[in-house]
Amino acid sequence: MDPEEEMFLSSRTEPSGGALKAIRKIVLGVLLVLGSVALAVSAGLCVLLYRHAHPPRIASHDTPESLFTQYEDASFTSSDGVPLSGWWIPGREGLPALILCHDRGASRSSLLGLAARLAEEHYPVLLFDFRGHGGSGGTSSFGVLEKRDVIGAIDWVGSSTKADGTRIGVVGVGMGAVAAILAAAERPQVRSLVLDSPYPDAGTEFAASALPPGFLRSVLTGWSRLLYDLAYRVHSSKETAALHVRELNTRDLLFVAPKDQEPVAAAARVMYDSISEARNNFKNLELLPATRTKTLYGEERERYDSALISFFRSYLPASPRIELAAHVPAHKASGAH
Repeated sequence: MDPEEEMFLSSRTEPSGGALKAIRKIVLGVLLVLGSVALAVSAGLCVLLYRHAHPPRIASHDTPESLFTQYEDASFTSSDGVPLSGWWIPGREGLPALILCHDRGASRSSLLGLAARLAEEHYPVLLFDFRGHGGSGGTSSFGVLEKRDVIGAIDWVGSSTKADGTRIGVVGVGMGAVAAILAAAERPQVRSLVLDSPYPDAGTEFAASALPPGFLRSVLTGWSRLLYDLAYRVHSSKETAALHVRELNTRDLLFVAPKDQEPVAAAARVMYDSISEARNNFKNLELLPATRTKTLYGEERERYDSALISFFRSYLPASPRIELAAHVPAHKASGAH
């Protein structure tokens, strides 16, 4: 091949300087557009995360006293130092305590009616506002950091009340159920749990709450979970209810879910099925017409409350000594003749 032919072929296969500049501009433009889109999406997700982490604080003037139930104000801190506000219903001294954990966007007052019913059974009951809710400090996190609030409540009951702090029951609703699972995995004194509509993990719940269903949610779920982890400095993939609920196979568990909300019921069913059978534990799943994830009235409320009362009567009763003292006449209980 002569030199002129080589130069001709080379000119056909190698882009000129002007063509290279044009290609670089196109690549740079595409990267700039993609970066702008990524920045805009991240900013949008951050805004959504902030809004969902700061639900309106519900101010209620109702107290247990409005339901003819005696109570005391309770102030304590989470395990990481967030100030929390609650109500303590003393109940009968020495009985197992019950801790009620509300859903995201609600407050302790949303479980007042249930607390009054449980107090009628003489259980000591603690209701409190999660971080970022009601009268408590801090910022909501869809359940991961709320675990520390439940741990603070458990420790407070054991150190500051006359209830039996070695046998504690917990009722959790939605976010409260997730926090209860995570806390119970670290506190063996939690013996019985009612888990109303728990979701598998906080990162996915954030995506489900913030994004419309369909392709967009599927694409952005991983992205939103990454932003969630960065914002709260956690590893949400390790702090999941779906993972830690398996560690509760020595506890008595009642899963509750609304039967007409299949995604919620399906999540509860998966968690229920994941718990291995054990000799000394009870687990059950009840699909009810409605649960405490919304306001209950009439028969729905009675059915829900009765299911919980029956569960605690069976699996977190008074100790034999306390039951005996409660049924023996005073002169015999004191040893008088």
